[in-house]
Amino acid sequence: MEERELFARMSGFENWVNLQLLEVLNKESGGNEEVLKLLAHNLQSQLIWLSRLEGRAGKEHWWPQISSVEECRSLAKEAAERSKALLKELTHHKLSEKVTFNSFQGPAAEVAVRDILLQLIIRAAPPSRPALNAPHTGGQGSCCTQFSRLRP
Repeated sequence: MEERELFARMSGFENWVNLQLLEVLNKESGGNEEVLKLLAHNLQSQLIWLSRLEGRAGKEHWWPQISSVEECRSLAKEAAERSKALLKELTHHKLSEKVTFNSFQGPAAEVAVRDILLQLIIRAAPPSRPALNAPHTGGQGSCCTQFSRLRP
């Protein structure tokens, strides 16, 4: 399997997991504000990095003001569509190219496309979302334990 295909498969799985998590959040009767906030942050971070990979500034705010599952679903849909489009055009050569961007903390930085994609996928993994392990209402366990039983 070539590298681009691997990234596409991993990204597809990440997008599927996000949709499954949003379904669990949608079914629960509240108490998920922190989980929704963290998921929105994760998705918004992905959109900022996608903007950088697309050669745009990526000036969106890291912590978007999301108040509903539907708003978060909209972010997830945008991230999935943009990721798919970016990966479709990706070549082996482009994976090694460097992206220069101005960080929010000051100086310009330069990172390889491959490293950005790896970081996006690693950061999106459920274990890196500790609040998803917190118990919620509904007696079904945490969002993370509920969606961890799902299969793509």
